[in-house]
Amino acid sequence: RIEELETDSIIKNQDIKKLQQEFIDFKNRDKKSNNLSKNEKENEDLKTVKTLIDTNISNPQNFEDVQEIFKQLKSYHRALTIAERKNIARNERIQALEGLLKDSQNQLVTQSQRTITKKERERLEQTKSQISSTFSGLTFGSIAKPLRGGLSVHEQ
Repeated sequence: RIEELETDSIIKNQDIKKLQQEFIDFKNRDKKSNNLSKNEKENEDLKTVKTLIDTNISNPQNFEDVQEIFKQLKSYHRALTIAERKNIARNERIQALEGLLKDSQNQLVTQSQRTITKKERERLEQTKSQISSTFSGLTFGSIAKPLRGGLSVHEQ
């Protein structure tokens, strides 16, 4: 009977050490997730689970506590995985939107250049038409002949 209890306590201690190591791993993943995640509500939920696990893992009373800690670690792991997926999806959306923004900016620049070129052509054509209309009234077809004899036109 004593040997069974000793074996059982050794197994429980090994389980506790294993859970503590998993908790440390989850803590590291949590730090990464907190750096990536901007959603405050998700962070608060993860922090509450984390504090519960912290309090329970430091003082395990019996095997039921260890099992409860393990369940909490599982739920924490699920929440962390979901948060990571959301962050990845958010980053992908941001990258897609940045690409669309760059494309639309390029289109805007191209369209702006076309509009400027079109306005310059219109101004050039308008100036040409004004110049041609100004010179159309002047006819150089008949040139006045000089008077002969040196007589002045206006005699007094």
